Amino acid sequence: MPGVPWRGPPTVIEQTRPPLPPLPPFTRHLPADLPPAGSVPAELDHRGQLLTQSRYGGEKLSGAIFAGAHMLQVTFEKADLRNADFRGAELLQSTLAGADLDGAKFDGARFSQSYLTSIDTAAVDGKTRVRNGIVEPVPPPPLPARNVNRASFRAARFEGTDFEGMDLAGADFSGAEFQSGSFRNTDLRGANLRDTRQRGSNFLGAKLNGADLCGADLTGARNLTDEQLATAKTDENTRRPRR
Repeated sequence: MPGVPWRGPPTVIEQTRPPLPPLPPFTRHLPADLPPAGSVPAELDHRGQLLTQSRYGGEKLSGAIFAGAHMLQVTFEKADLRNADFRGAELLQSTLAGADLDGAKFDGARFSQSYLTSIDTAAVDGKTRVRNGIVEPVPPPPLPARNVNRASFRAARFEGTDFEGMDLAGADFSGAEFQSGSFRNTDLRGANLRDTRQRGSNFLGAKLNGADLCGADLTGARNLTDEQLATAKTDENTRRPRR
């Protein structure tokens, strides 16, 4: 019997998800109901501005206007952003970790590779501990943005945003779009996620009790179980994850 010619190792075909389609272009815009220019102190009025590598860490910016602004690598770490207006703005590679977002408006804004949580290295700077007889640096605690659930994110766009472990109970994300984000172990109880689109979002361990998912497109969601969905509000227009 003639031998079978060697054709090399067998080809292994990996079962992977198809790539996500590109998002439509984003256009910054200024809301029509902004207060007149000049009625807000100049140091608080950044409407429509181009801001690159600006640092607002720890600053008091309550009521500031960043609506329609383009922000690249801007730092708002631990800033007071209560009632600040970011509607229609674009935040690229920027951070809001530790900032107070009580009453802030991010409706129609875009977050791309931007962060609402980080670690607080300043809190443990130079501190050590003894563990198993070995002196080691104290690990920094998490530094999430505060009062995120009291801010508004209606029709916002999130690209690669990490909400892992955050308290988003009751937050308003209605009509928002999420791509490749993480809600891992996030508290979303009572959150408004109506008409959102979840493209690759990770819901592993997320709490969804009472969350409004009516009309939401969840076909691209990951690690979202039937048990989690059973605790949320859904309707006939809710598109469930692909299995």
